[in-house]
Amino acid sequence: SGTWSVEGAFLQSGAINASGDCGILVRATNGLMMTCGFKQNGDFTVDKWDDYNAFSTNAKVDGMGLGVPFTPHWVKITDNGTNLQFFYSTDMGTTWVKRYEEGRLAYAGSGMAQVGWYANDRNNAVAESLWLYHFREVNSA
Repeated sequence: SGTWSVEGAFLQSGAINASGDCGILVRATNGLMMTCGFKQNGDFTVDKWDDYNAFSTNAKVDGMGLGVPFTPHWVKITDNGTNLQFFYSTDMGTTWVKRYEEGRLAYAGSGMAQVGWYANDRNNAVAESLWLYHFREVNSA
């Protein structure tokens, strides 16, 4: 049912621990989700979730060495009709670097229902805030 892309630029703030992260997510019609973002320590991460409260697994974590803070965080998820592709950018969304790819139905097993942004404190009772600077969804038939 076509291809799409969603991208976002985020600034993370608050007393978050090093494993907390923020970015964008896609949720399938069956409730499973994949997230794409940056941890507070500058690592790029792609995670799988069984639902909003049930983490499944890290699909990809890169020790990017981008330093803290690396802001704003630019991330993108693209569905090219075959695969979900996960990207980051260090130049304000001009150049995108693909860091992970997975068959579009391999994890979710169904169509995509929603996209959005997220902030995750990784089960730590800490203050978290996320400022959304840029969010864009592009669909094509």
